[in-house]
Amino acid sequence: MLPCGSEKNNVNGGLRGVNGYISIVKLKKLYVYHMLAWAVFITYEISTSYVLAGRVAPTSDYVFHYLLNMLLFYVHVANITSSLSRKQKALLTLCEIAGYIILNHAENLFLWNFMPVATRVILPMKMILVGSLYRCLYFMGISSIYGVGVNLFRSKEKVLQLEREKWQHERQDVLLQQELLQSRNAVLRAQINPHLFFNTLSFIYNAIYKVSGKAGDAVLLLADITRYSLRPSDTDGLALLRDEIAALRDLLQLNQVRFNDRLQVKFECDVDAGELKVVPLVMLTLVENVLKYGDLEDASQPAVIRLQLQDGNLCFSTRNKKLSNAASMPGTGMGLANSRMRLQHAYGDGFSLRMNETEETYYTDLVIQSDVLCLVAIS
Repeated sequence: MLPCGSEKNNVNGGLRGVNGYISIVKLKKLYVYHMLAWAVFITYEISTSYVLAGRVAPTSDYVFHYLLNMLLFYVHVANITSSLSRKQKALLTLCEIAGYIILNHAENLFLWNFMPVATRVILPMKMILVGSLYRCLYFMGISSIYGVGVNLFRSKEKVLQLEREKWQHERQDVLLQQELLQSRNAVLRAQINPHLFFNTLSFIYNAIYKVSGKAGDAVLLLADITRYSLRPSDTDGLALLRDEIAALRDLLQLNQVRFNDRLQVKFECDVDAGELKVVPLVMLTLVENVLKYGDLEDASQPAVIRLQLQDGNLCFSTRNKKLSNAASMPGTGMGLANSRMRLQHAYGDGFSLRMNETEETYYTDLVIQSDVLCLVAIS
């Protein structure tokens, strides 16, 4: 068995081999396309020349001149697609023109020596230069169009590559946010030793239950709420809705015990939780804010906590009268901010969490859309 490092190197080497093979295949296809294009182009020019002049030149004439034309084409494409400055490209273009005219004239002189004496024609130098310049500019124009296309293609590929890199960075940022959130939750949970805590609650319960059954029940409720709060989430970071509802009822009952059943709180739950799952502790946090900042002993304005399904959407809302000194009470807002961040991570844009208030009343509304709820339920 190879060590892990060797296996990793083998995998990387294999990937490089595959990428190299793909590049070779693409290069071969490009060569084939170019050869076909040149074949069609040369056939077109020779056919046109035959139709107009009624004759064709010797094969050697076509071979030498089209090889020179191809050379000019690819040299000029390399010039256009290079990273040279404009001044350097202009200078190279002039060199291309001069070089083409010189080589074309040299080819004509070379081929002229092999032509039958009867077919030899001496043309004026001006006509030769004009003809060479025309062919040079003609093929440079074609290569310029091709070079611009290559540059556009490269620019598009670069943009796509930048978009892919941006997406990868954003994905990494999301993963880092998830890890940070998990770390924060782990730190919060690690601050309490659960075994010590529950053993202590068990001791307190056994000590006071015979003296005060009500106080003993409060200890049990506190233990259940804490146990739910410290329970590890599922792999998807969610908990069953029915467990969240049970924790809400325990929290409300615990506070009724604290205040001798004076709290005016209505919990209306019209949901068949089934196997639905939600982000844990979010609803619990919203209800804790009601209990902390609400004036809950006014029977004329009871707090209302409502959980229901509307058109498949899970709707959770709270409404409570504010304490007269609620604005001056200490609070960091971290609980709500953390809840919003966890909802964003779980549902993306598939939820809304709104807080509103008047002079006397505070409202919160949480809506989780049906499409994300269904996905969670199925998973």
